[in-house]
Amino acid sequence: LVRFDAANCGLTGEIPPEIGKLQNLDTLFLQVNAFSGALSPELGMISSLKSMDLSNNMFTGEIPASFEQLKNLTLLNLFRNKLYGAIPEFIGDLPELEVLQLWENNFTGSIPQKLGENGRLVILDLSSNKLTGTLPPNMCSGNRLITLITLGNFLFGSIPDSLGKCESLTRIR
Repeated sequence: LVRFDAANCGLTGEIPPEIGKLQNLDTLFLQVNAFSGALSPELGMISSLKSMDLSNNMFTGEIPASFEQLKNLTLLNLFRNKLYGAIPEFIGDLPELEVLQLWENNFTGSIPQKLGENGRLVILDLSSNKLTGTLPPNMCSGNRLITLITLGNFLFGSIPDSLGKCESLTRIR
Protein backbone atom coordinates (compact mmCIF):
# COMPACT_ATOMS: atom_id res chain seq x y z
CA LEU A 1 0.00 0.00 0.00
CA VAL A 2 1.46 3.32 -1.11
CA ARG A 3 -1.44 5.75 -0.63
CA PHE A 4 -4.09 5.55 2.08
CA ASP A 5 -6.79 8.19 1.64
CA ALA A 6 -9.77 7.85 3.95
CA ALA A 7 -10.53 11.55 4.29
CA ASN A 8 -14.05 12.61 5.24
CA CYS A 9 -15.28 9.06 5.83
CA GLY A 10 -16.82 9.42 9.30
CA LEU A 11 -14.12 7.28 10.92
CA THR A 12 -13.90 7.24 14.72
CA GLY A 13 -11.69 5.87 17.48
CA GLU A 14 -7.91 5.77 17.48
CA ILE A 15 -5.49 5.03 14.67
CA PRO A 16 -4.39 1.42 15.27
CA PRO A 17 -0.70 0.83 16.03
CA GLU A 18 -0.52 -1.65 13.16
CA ILE A 19 -0.37 1.33 10.81
CA GLY A 20 3.36 1.45 11.55
CA LYS A 21 3.76 -1.77 9.55
CA LEU A 22 2.81 -0.05 6.27
CA GLN A 23 6.44 0.50 5.29
CA ASN A 24 5.76 1.52 1.67
CA LEU A 25 3.17 4.16 2.54
CA ASP A 26 4.06 7.60 1.22
CA THR A 27 0.67 9.34 1.60
CA LEU A 28 -1.67 9.18 4.59
CA PHE A 29 -4.80 11.32 4.36
CA LEU A 30 -7.20 10.86 7.29
CA GLN A 31 -8.44 14.43 7.59
CA VAL A 32 -12.05 15.39 8.37
CA ASN A 33 -12.97 12.36 10.46
CA ALA A 34 -13.67 11.92 14.16
CA PHE A 35 -10.45 10.20 15.25
CA SER A 36 -9.59 10.81 18.90
CA GLY A 37 -6.94 9.94 21.45
CA ALA A 38 -3.22 10.47 21.11
CA LEU A 39 -1.41 10.46 17.80
CA SER A 40 -0.06 6.95 17.35
CA PRO A 41 3.73 6.84 17.90
CA GLU A 42 3.79 4.07 15.30
CA LEU A 43 3.15 6.70 12.63
CA GLY A 44 6.78 7.70 13.13
CA MET A 45 7.86 4.23 12.01
CA ILE A 46 6.66 4.82 8.44
CA SER A 47 9.96 6.18 7.14
CA SER A 48 8.68 6.34 3.55
CA LEU A 49 5.90 8.79 4.47
CA LYS A 50 5.96 12.03 2.44
CA SER A 51 2.50 13.51 3.09
CA MET A 52 0.47 13.15 6.28
CA ASP A 53 -2.79 15.01 6.82
CA LEU A 54 -4.56 14.26 10.10
CA SER A 55 -6.32 17.63 10.31
CA ASN A 56 -9.91 18.21 11.39
CA ASN A 57 -10.10 15.37 13.90
CA MET A 58 -10.12 15.28 17.70
CA PHE A 59 -6.59 14.09 18.44
CA THR A 60 -5.21 15.04 21.84
CA GLY A 61 -1.78 15.01 23.43
CA GLU A 62 1.60 15.99 22.10
CA ILE A 63 3.33 15.37 18.80
CA PRO A 64 5.07 12.01 19.33
CA ALA A 65 8.86 11.97 19.55
CA SER A 66 8.84 9.19 16.95
CA PHE A 67 7.86 11.76 14.30
CA GLU A 68 11.53 12.77 14.35
CA GLN A 69 12.13 9.71 12.15
CA LEU A 70 9.92 11.03 9.32
CA LYS A 71 12.89 12.29 7.28
CA ASN A 72 11.01 12.14 3.94
CA LEU A 73 7.99 14.12 5.13
CA THR A 74 7.18 17.12 2.93
CA LEU A 75 3.67 17.88 4.25
CA LEU A 76 2.43 17.68 7.84
CA ASN A 77 -1.10 18.93 8.50
CA LEU A 78 -2.32 18.56 12.08
CA PHE A 79 -4.57 21.62 12.23
CA ARG A 80 -7.99 21.69 13.93
CA ASN A 81 -7.28 19.07 16.57
CA LYS A 82 -6.85 19.31 20.32
CA LEU A 83 -3.10 18.83 20.44
CA TYR A 84 -1.08 20.55 23.14
CA GLY A 85 2.39 20.94 24.58
CA ALA A 86 5.39 22.48 22.90
CA ILE A 87 6.06 22.18 19.19
CA PRO A 88 9.04 19.82 19.20
CA GLU A 89 12.38 21.29 18.15
CA PHE A 90 12.98 18.30 15.85
CA ILE A 91 10.15 19.44 13.55
CA GLY A 92 12.55 22.09 12.24
CA ASP A 93 15.13 19.39 11.49
CA LEU A 94 12.89 17.39 9.14
CA PRO A 95 15.01 17.86 6.00
CA GLU A 96 12.25 17.69 3.36
CA LEU A 97 9.45 19.51 5.22
CA GLU A 98 7.81 22.15 3.00
CA VAL A 99 4.32 22.54 4.51
CA LEU A 100 3.63 22.62 8.25
CA GLN A 101 0.12 23.54 9.38
CA LEU A 102 -0.58 23.28 13.11
CA TRP A 103 -3.25 25.96 13.46
CA GLU A 104 -6.24 25.74 15.84
CA ASN A 105 -4.69 23.52 18.48
CA ASN A 106 -3.45 24.32 21.99
CA PHE A 107 0.30 24.38 21.46
CA THR A 108 2.25 26.36 24.04
CA GLY A 109 5.82 27.58 24.44
CA SER A 110 7.86 29.32 21.82
CA ILE A 111 8.26 28.71 18.10
CA PRO A 112 11.27 26.40 17.74
CA GLN A 113 14.37 28.23 16.48
CA LYS A 114 15.05 25.40 14.04
CA LEU A 115 11.75 26.06 12.26
CA GLY A 116 13.17 29.41 11.22
CA GLU A 117 16.34 27.73 10.01
CA ASN A 118 14.54 25.10 7.91
CA GLY A 119 15.39 26.26 4.39
CA ARG A 120 12.76 24.05 2.70
CA LEU A 121 9.65 25.51 4.38
CA VAL A 122 7.17 27.10 1.98
CA ILE A 123 4.04 27.29 4.17
CA LEU A 124 4.10 27.67 7.96
CA ASP A 125 0.78 28.21 9.73
CA LEU A 126 0.88 28.19 13.53
CA SER A 127 -2.13 30.45 14.05
CA SER A 128 -4.71 30.15 16.85
CA ASN A 129 -2.57 28.38 19.43
CA LYS A 130 -1.12 29.64 22.71
CA LEU A 131 2.43 30.24 21.55
CA THR A 132 4.56 32.86 23.29
CA GLY A 133 7.88 34.56 22.70
CA THR A 134 9.28 35.99 19.50
CA LEU A 135 9.59 34.82 15.92
CA PRO A 136 12.87 32.96 15.32
CA PRO A 137 15.55 35.36 14.04
CA ASN A 138 16.36 33.29 10.95
CA MET A 139 12.85 32.90 9.53
CA CYS A 140 13.03 32.24 5.79
CA SER A 141 16.67 31.18 5.84
CA GLY A 142 16.20 29.27 2.58
CA ASN A 143 14.31 32.14 0.92
CA ARG A 144 11.50 29.73 -0.04
CA LEU A 145 8.89 30.72 2.56
CA ILE A 146 5.74 32.00 0.83
CA THR A 147 3.20 31.97 3.68
CA LEU A 148 3.79 32.67 7.38
CA ILE A 149 0.73 32.84 9.63
CA THR A 150 1.09 33.24 13.39
CA LEU A 151 -1.97 35.31 14.36
CA GLY A 152 -4.02 34.32 17.39
CA ASN A 153 -1.02 33.62 19.62
CA PHE A 154 0.77 35.61 22.31
CA LEU A 155 3.88 36.55 20.36
CA PHE A 156 5.75 39.77 21.03
CA GLY A 157 8.89 41.59 19.97
CA SER A 158 10.06 42.91 16.66
CA ILE A 159 9.80 41.37 13.22
CA PRO A 160 13.08 39.63 12.39
CA ASP A 161 15.27 41.31 9.77
CA SER A 162 15.31 38.02 7.87
CA LEU A 163 11.62 38.44 6.98
CA GLY A 164 12.33 41.82 5.41
CA LYS A 165 14.93 40.16 3.19
CA CYS A 166 12.71 37.20 2.29
CA GLU A 167 11.92 37.74 -1.40
CA SER A 168 9.71 34.65 -1.63
CA LEU A 169 7.30 35.77 1.11
CA THR A 170 3.90 36.83 -0.25
CA ARG A 171 1.66 36.40 2.78
CA ILE A 172 2.24 37.15 6.44
CA ARG A 173 -0.42 37.36 9.15
